[in-house]
Amino acid sequence: VTPSCNDSSIESVTIPGQIGGIDESSFENCNKLNKVTITKGLRFINDYAFFECNIKEIEIPNTITKWGKNVFSSCALEKVTIPTNIKEIPEGMFDACYKLKNIVIPDNIEKINEGAFWDCRNLESVTIGKNVKSIGKYAFQNTKLTTITIPSNVQKIDFNAFLGCDSLEKFVIEGKTDIANGVFDNTSNVVLDYRLGA
Repeated sequence: VTPSCNDSSIESVTIPGQIGGIDESSFENCNKLNKVTITKGLRFINDYAFFECNIKEIEIPNTITKWGKNVFSSCALEKVTIPTNIKEIPEGMFDACYKLKNIVIPDNIEKINEGAFWDCRNLESVTIGKNVKSIGKYAFQNTKLTTITIPSNVQKIDFNAFLGCDSLEKFVIEGKTDIANGVFDNTSNVVLDYRLGA
């Protein structure tokens, strides 16, 4: 599907699975679009597909095996379910989703890419799944996290991943995670808590 909204008045849309996928920027700037229903069978969602929409909640079917960068950037998302056949959270996937307060990274995810949750300024809770291997730079920059647990499966956290997280006080590390220089820049109150195996 390849529509282009450009600030149109569309408020809801149902996307049938048989069309295959959603092309790049299909609903970009549909700033009145608040309800999206995606039926099973859809296989891909490309870059910026819902950029700057007013979507508050979306359930993505597990038939999705590929999604691009910045798909939900600058949306009004309050709740999102990540599909089980995806291996990565792409660059900028949920950046600037100001209303997103919590997220569960499921066990199928292996990589959280650059800026995935950048400037989600009300994000308070993140649960990282047991197969995530790396967290990219700026991934959680400017979020409102107060505490986070990094499970032992995480091998690397990249530069500035938690930059500017002013509320972050406790950072639990359960394994031998390689933490890059500058991960906590402008994050002055954080205490690192190394657990057994670190």
